[in-house]
Amino acid sequence: MKIDVLKTVILNNKKYRMEMDTFNIKKHNITLDCVKGLACFFIVWMHTNSGGIVNSVIACIARFGIPIFFMVSGYYTYKENKSDYTKVLIKKIIHILKLILIATVVYILWQWIAEPLIKNGHIPNILNNIERSVHSLNIFNILVLNINPFCGILWFLNALLYCYLIWFIIAKIEDKRVVYILATIILFVGIFTRALIQYNHTIPEEVNINYFRNWLFMGLPFFTIGYCIHYYQDIIIKVFKPKHLIVAAIVGMVMSFAERLAVPLEVFVGTVIVSVALFIFAIEKPDLLKIPVINKVGESFCFFIYIVHIIVRDIVLVIYDRVGISNKVVLWIMPIIVFTLCYLLAMCYYTISDKIRKVLSNNK
Repeated sequence: MKIDVLKTVILNNKKYRMEMDTFNIKKHNITLDCVKGLACFFIVWMHTNSGGIVNSVIACIARFGIPIFFMVSGYYTYKENKSDYTKVLIKKIIHILKLILIATVVYILWQWIAEPLIKNGHIPNILNNIERSVHSLNIFNILVLNINPFCGILWFLNALLYCYLIWFIIAKIEDKRVVYILATIILFVGIFTRALIQYNHTIPEEVNINYFRNWLFMGLPFFTIGYCIHYYQDIIIKVFKPKHLIVAAIVGMVMSFAERLAVPLEVFVGTVIVSVALFIFAIEKPDLLKIPVINKVGESFCFFIYIVHIIVRDIVLVIYDRVGISNKVVLWIMPIIVFTLCYLLAMCYYTISDKIRKVLSNNK
């Protein structure tokens, strides 16, 4: 009798542990949502700030935005089961292809029709716009440098697509340590090479930025770092304490500002430190940070806000110009205004989308 009771307790305990393990694996990371939301906010800030010392300092610190996006994508790509891994990659590739298509169509309509109409007040010559766009197409820029001819910020989606496609091949490699090392080397080679070019003014900034802001020098390295963090997660959590990560993030921010004084870059060495420190901190403290609006952005609205914020910014600038706003305070808070409008648009879009889905599912 005692033996049967003992067996029952052991079995129940094993079942409980298995359920808890499953719960822990599937448990949502609230802190990572917050970090993603902050990354999205700072990306909007960098693209809409009106200049000045304060904005320059914030822009230096805010460089962690895009690296965090790549790292999150790499982190969630990791799967222990190879069949699950393949399914995830295929699903992600299809999702990104859809986003690229939708975003490109949105910016084609914006550039050819809406933007000229809003800015100039008359219906544009669409045929001229089409002809100009066709002549400006550059296959090398599109396929190699991830440049989207209709909107510069869409390079990120193209680079992310390349990351998923490349990792579809890398998945077959059993020991990925060489991949981790190579990705890290490529990252720092890119940073120091561009810094050298910028410092010596060898190539104009608007040209050389495209050679380093792409899948090779930014996307793949940070994507790989995210994947690597997931693979070695248990070891990393034991080695790095939260207080050490906070110190590292602060040091990285100071370094970024110091580096900016020497040369302007997309990513500084300090940016790498900030990005990795914040990311690991979020993994170690999954329930710590919760700012409702920011977390909602990180959980659901990131891609939407990233895609539309340039359009929203340009519309706000037109309104500023028409109204004649020149107050420094109002100009300074423009990133907050743009971010808020993007958030409200995202809420409307997803609310309407959910209602349409429910109606369609009920009609089946």
